[in-house]
Amino acid sequence: MSSLWKFIQFLLSATSNGYWNEAAGQIPSNVGVLKQSWVQQQQPIKSMLTALSSKNTHVVEEPQYLPQLGGIENDMDIAWQKVLLGQMSPQQWAETLAGDLNSAQTQFQQETQK
Repeated sequence: MSSLWKFIQFLLSATSNGYWNEAAGQIPSNVGVLKQSWVQQQQPIKSMLTALSSKNTHVVEEPQYLPQLGGIENDMDIAWQKVLLGQMSPQQWAETLAGDLNSAQTQFQQETQK
């Protein structure tokens, strides 16, 4: 195994992944970390893991194949600031995002069917 792969394996280990995610305050990517005590002590992480394990939760992957995705994400980051400032409702934000993604998907399908 190359040194690079050994390093990646180390980074993804429960020990390393747990250390990093505890310091960063984010959800660990290694399920072995879920047994570590800090996960249960940090309410935001615990709440997110509970939500992710719910049968009503559906994880949606970004359509990375859409050429417009980067621009859409940039626009939505700016729009999210408006939501935080009370200048746009979360409903408007979500509808704008859905509309932009649907338009990009329609364009992608039309171009790939040519």
